[in-house]
Amino acid sequence: MVRSLRANFVRSLLTKPPDQPTPTSLRSLGKPPPWPDIKVNFDGACFQDEKLAGTTAVIRARNGQVLATMVDRFPLPHSIVAVEVIVAIKALKFALELGHNSIILEGDSKIATKAMQSGIPTLADYGHLIEEVKMIAESFVSIALSFVPRQCNILAHKIARHVRHVSEYTVWIENVPPQLFTVIQAALAS
Repeated sequence: MVRSLRANFVRSLLTKPPDQPTPTSLRSLGKPPPWPDIKVNFDGACFQDEKLAGTTAVIRARNGQVLATMVDRFPLPHSIVAVEVIVAIKALKFALELGHNSIILEGDSKIATKAMQSGIPTLADYGHLIEEVKMIAESFVSIALSFVPRQCNILAHKIARHVRHVSEYTVWIENVPPQLFTVIQAALAS
């Protein structure tokens, strides 16, 4: 009973407010989110040779301005989907730490996004991580989870590829990693 109520509550959080465009209609990097004013793009990267995974979250304002960027490393889990869900968890926690309680969360893993959007408990080996996403989602006033193609998540993707060069949890406020500025400028221009 409680699980069903919680699932219904989380599902209601994942739906868009009335008369608003759907977040999944966002198809270009430059297009600002229709609601709320904050978009959080996340991506993970796997470094099998080091048995590590990397995470990045980029928080952007309605006008496209980068508000904050976060990178971190963690031990490589058992599946790619688990990597993406862990990255989503870290992105959600990062947004909350910075005081954002109304967001669009965008990632480029269709399987992970569908699993997080589902109100149905999963028996997959990453099911406990999906439950954690749902619990964290309850902390937001409004939240939308959206799958976007890789080319629409290129900023987070490019940063995630360079996480292997970061030794600890790192945050840049109102910026992107300085050593990646030219790479990111090129990614945004394409």
